Amino acid sequence: AGHGGKDPGAVGTKTQEKILTLKAATMLQSELEKLGFKVYMTRSKDEYVGLYDRAAMANDLDATVFVSI
Repeated sequence: AGHGGKDPGAVGTKTQEKILTLKAATMLQSELEKLGFKVYMTRSKDEYVGLYDRAAMANDLDATVFVSI
């Protein structure tokens, strides 16, 4: 899930992008796990994770696919 913590992304009158990306990523995680995929999240709560740190996580896990929402 993109954004998070100090980085809200786009800010509307009723929500912030960081909230929507986390919700979408969590929903996708659930669906992928139902299909038997092992899913790792770069963030699972409202915290800031830098772009290079996200890529490093995927590389350290030897991920086959990296999805950014």
